[in-house]
Amino acid sequence: MFVAVLKLYFMLYDVHSLKEKRSIVKSMMQRMQNKFKVSMAEVDAQDSLERLVLGFSLLGNDPRLLESQMSRIENFAEDLGLAQLCEAPRVIESYSSLGQKVP
Repeated sequence: MFVAVLKLYFMLYDVHSLKEKRSIVKSMMQRMQNKFKVSMAEVDAQDSLERLVLGFSLLGNDPRLLESQMSRIENFAEDLGLAQLCEAPRVIESYSSLGQKVP
């Protein structure tokens, strides 16, 4: 089993309140959830008006498929045009059938 984790770091411009930021976050997350059906959350910088960090997790049997899915998520988020994507670190880890991490 493989576990993939993707973090998307965005810069927000012309956001003047947390309410306005929450509207952008809600819109992005709804659209990405509708398209990809993945687990996601705002994972950092919740009180920042300039930054947005979304985290995603995926499970699968094939790391190539997970990598492809993460690339599709990254491209879709960037194409939404609601915020400027700055960074997109990702990792894929392997686990045994007993849940132990495989080096």
